[in-house]
Amino acid sequence: MSVYHSLIRWLEELKKEWNDIIYNVNPVTKEIHDTVIVLIGKDTLQYALDLKKQGKIKKILAWPAIDVVISSTHIIYDSWIDGILMPSLWCKEYMLDLKKDYDEDKIIVRPAGVKDTWISEKKSSQLLIYKKKCPEELYNIICNILDSLQISYSVIVYGLFNFNEYQNLLNDSMAMIYLQESESQWIALQEARVKDIPTLVWDRWYRTYNWEKRRSASNISCPWLTSTCGMTFTENANIREKILNFIQLVDSFSPRSFCISNYSDIVSTKIILQYI
Repeated sequence: MSVYHSLIRWLEELKKEWNDIIYNVNPVTKEIHDTVIVLIGKDTLQYALDLKKQGKIKKILAWPAIDVVISSTHIIYDSWIDGILMPSLWCKEYMLDLKKDYDEDKIIVRPAGVKDTWISEKKSSQLLIYKKKCPEELYNIICNILDSLQISYSVIVYGLFNFNEYQNLLNDSMAMIYLQESESQWIALQEARVKDIPTLVWDRWYRTYNWEKRRSASNISCPWLTSTCGMTFTENANIREKILNFIQLVDSFSPRSFCISNYSDIVSTKIILQYI
């Protein structure tokens, strides 16, 4: 839904300037336009492909869930698809690894934009821990370190909160520690950055899949991290020292300006429009 809302928000802005921009969402067959973007659903994608073969659609762009694509025979590689929208470079490389003879130019790296929810420059000494997927031992080590340093913190667990709860915690935090083994884009991190929240990210370097395969990449945990936005740490590092260093540098980061320049709805949607 974040991907969908990013696209719709900017199309609505464009319509204020260009009245001839027309789009619709989940239309009946007779109202489908020449260009179709399928954001999710194997059956929906197959439906669009059937219409294209009938000459009712000229161009199809598809946004696959990276967890779903597990073989070179997946529908996403159908030759009738004109472009695959991937949220990061390592995801593009993953797709090409599965099907090495696939046309690389068809894969468009396009991270979704995030809504600008900036409110004010709230000052706080509290950290937010975002726990998504990490060893329990690592999580306990970090909590123990923060306790020993007498640094107050809140914890949010992936899948157990709503958007407003997350926004409120971000508003009351000076920075965030993010624990997840891999990310295709990092939408939750971008939602923090747009509020100017720096992030300290666990960098595992590889991801273990349900089908017992590993995918390694130097940026698999943090595909869009820059020194402007925050820092990384590994399990083998001196985590206490990393946390202290991160806190000392918190005021030197400028994640909001980076996010606005690179992950706004405008930047994200322009990539699609240029391709179309």
